[in-house]
Amino acid sequence: MKKVLALLALALATLPSRASNQRIWPQYRIGAAELQDNDGRLTVSQAQNGVAYVADTSSLLTTCTVAVASIPAGQQFTRWWYYYLTGTGWSQVATTNETALGTASACTWSYDTKIAAAGAAGVYVVADFDYLTYTLHYNANGGSGSMPDESHIYTNRFNLAANAFTKPGYTFDGWTNRTGTAFANAASIASGAVFGVTYTNATTRTANLYATWKALAYTVTLNPQSGTGGSASVTATYGAAMPSITLPTRTGYTFGGYFTGTNGAGTQYYTAAGKSARAWDKTDATTLYAKWTANTYTVTLNQQNGSGGTSSVTATYAAALPSVTVPTRTGYTFGGYYDQANGGGTQYYTAAGASARNWNKTAATTLYAKWTANTYSVHFNANGGSGTMASQSFTYDVAQALAANAYVRDGYVFGGWTNSTGTAYADVASVSNLASANGAVVDLYAKWTHLWTVVFMDDSLFDSEVISSKAYPNGTSIIQPSAPSHTGYTFKGWAPSVSQTAVADATYVAQYEANKYRVTFHSNYGDDVTNGTMRFTYGESFSIPASISGLTSREGYVLEGWGTTADAETPQYAPAATGVLFEDASAVDLYAVWKPIAYTIVFDGDGAEAGAVDDIAAVYDRAYALPANGFARSGFNFTGWRFGSATYAVGASVSNLTTTAGGTVTFSAVWSELRYAAFDGHGADNAEAMIDDVLTFDGVETHALVSNRFEKTGYTFGGWATNETEAAAQT
Repeated sequence: MKKVLALLALALATLPSRASNQRIWPQYRIGAAELQDNDGRLTVSQAQNGVAYVADTSSLLTTCTVAVASIPAGQQFTRWWYYYLTGTGWSQVATTNETALGTASACTWSYDTKIAAAGAAGVYVVADFDYLTYTLHYNANGGSGSMPDESHIYTNRFNLAANAFTKPGYTFDGWTNRTGTAFANAASIASGAVFGVTYTNATTRTANLYATWKALAYTVTLNPQSGTGGSASVTATYGAAMPSITLPTRTGYTFGGYFTGTNGAGTQYYTAAGKSARAWDKTDATTLYAKWTANTYTVTLNQQNGSGGTSSVTATYAAALPSVTVPTRTGYTFGGYYDQANGGGTQYYTAAGASARNWNKTAATTLYAKWTANTYSVHFNANGGSGTMASQSFTYDVAQALAANAYVRDGYVFGGWTNSTGTAYADVASVSNLASANGAVVDLYAKWTHLWTVVFMDDSLFDSEVISSKAYPNGTSIIQPSAPSHTGYTFKGWAPSVSQTAVADATYVAQYEANKYRVTFHSNYGDDVTNGTMRFTYGESFSIPASISGLTSREGYVLEGWGTTADAETPQYAPAATGVLFEDASAVDLYAVWKPIAYTIVFDGDGAEAGAVDDIAAVYDRAYALPANGFARSGFNFTGWRFGSATYAVGASVSNLTTTAGGTVTFSAVWSELRYAAFDGHGADNAEAMIDDVLTFDGVETHALVSNRFEKTGYTFGGWATNETEAAAQT
């Protein structure tokens, strides 16, 4: 190892003369110190050697302390040494006199008698330094291969070794140290400082460089395996998760991811959601294959009025349907299952319950049973009759009329058909489901019955008209015709009583009873609130009782008779008419027809000297205006008409003045006596100023007085007085 010796020259300045028993205390000073290696090739000024001298201020030292102020770059302190010179001059070095002082970075040494005895010219205290070295280790960082470690001096520049590592799926991308600093392959290194090595480190230090790897990218083709859509390919980075993709679709299938083999074989690289299932670990372009799982669907089997058999199955898309137990249905033959009712659409099951095709629907579905109605034939047996009839074909559940009977039998009437169990069917009856087995034959036997004639006729009152005549098979129920009807009569039944069944020829005659109806007599504004009634028999005449008319009266009117409407003005029947005959067979309403009474209004002058007023021919319930006065009476004024205690003005409307037919009522003239008023000047200077101002009064009229035109010297007009005395009093 090379040593760098920092030489601190401590020169002896002036040694005191020796005397016996006297200790010599040398005096030291700092000389020209040097820092040099042991080969003498390096000379460093004191300012650079990093060695400091530390001592007290006395000129004579018994001890000396030195310390390392700083460590040279790329080196480390190992220990202190001191040795003294035995010759002259500061350049002489006798290494045999080396004495170790320890490994502390500060050194304290004591002056001793050996130095004086040796006659030392000086003492050197030396700091011993070693170069700092470190080991460089190349880490493959996941790669493979080997590279030897390297030893380097801290300050030396060198080039990194070329990379010898490899890693599948990656390319070498340089080196990084522990702090993340990057270095290119075979890069030049200035010193160990780039690796974090310092002069304070231990002598031996390992620096690690880590290989940096860059993942390679590969094209991965995505085969959808009969699917459509979705991502066609991706670029996969080695060691990284697969990039997300868009999923393919496939009718009737569920996507299960991408695999290295078909049908889900090999290694899975994509999940069913299109996410990475693992990191890419292949080193070449690769094709992945979609995995598809056929969906299953619930298929409901609708028996369509059938019964039994399988009710539902689970179908797998694109696969044959599982076998089923077929249903049954009376009168029908099963024809398989279809996706529409009545055998419409596509067939999925055969008549034997086997799959007719692979399942191709993508939802739960109902299939419908197809049924074909069975056919059978009916054979007609004459059963004692004669003639021919062909057999008739029928389809189950289809109603069809039996063929009309073509057989005959003397003395009998055909009464329908019966089967072998006695069930009866009418001629041309609509029948169905006489047999359920396909191709069955049903025998029907003609039924023969004796006939009886039953006649229903009207009463002789109505010409004994035949109402119905019908032949009935023996023992069958007789159907009575609808009850005959005639206006005004009620049907009461048949004579004799009708038998329930026909057992012989029979004639039945209708029986009737004449109806009775009510006649209501309405007072029709009369004073009586109770109306009269009576009953009559249809077809018979009757008389209106006088008592009915006597119940009804109306003030101011006389009863003229009876009408058939409330507003009739002319009666149809007299008040007590006889021989009344109503043709309508219903209740009758008769209404009183009233005629207002007539009377005369006469006018009396009541003291009149001349004139006349015409009479008025009046009727009840009519109003009349009183006429103008036609009478004259001297000294009086006409003021109206008086009837009883009431007074009426001319033109007043009057009515209903009497309730006596042909009576007379009298209106008398009402007179008011006339009076006059003259104006007297009562001593006025102009006494004749108002001689022509005369007022006339009839006793009921009022007049405003004339304005005064009299004048009287020395007086003021103060009003009018009705006599001279009052006038004198006011003067």
